[in-house]
Amino acid sequence: MAASSRTATKPTTPANAGTVLGAGVPGATNTANIEIALSDSALDTNNDASLDARSKVTVLGATAGQTAATALKATFVTGKVGLNGSFMHPANNKRVKFAGAVFQKTNSAFGHFLYLPTGATGESGAVTVIKK
Repeated sequence: MAASSRTATKPTTPANAGTVLGAGVPGATNTANIEIALSDSALDTNNDASLDARSKVTVLGATAGQTAATALKATFVTGKVGLNGSFMHPANNKRVKFAGAVFQKTNSAFGHFLYLPTGATGESGAVTVIKK
């Protein structure tokens, strides 16, 4: 009896036209496709950024009519669907780190940060990332 010749093939996954924020946010380079907002009692910034197909973030500057965060950096952790980053807080001029989670069904990410203003008790703030 002849042996069956079966060849195992790897299943193919269709290319995701979207980014870590989900299929509703196509990758872009140097074109604002996301907005990153930072807020607390002393801070209110809105920043345009581009998120490319490899989930690399490039901060482009302030959203029209808004104030930009100083030295804003953001990174999406694709394996864990998380958000990390930092910025210089204007209340104490120190770098503040933030972390959050991505919600692909709503094409958004939300996070938080903690900081200690000079001569005050600790405070917290929010990070919001939405598609444009």
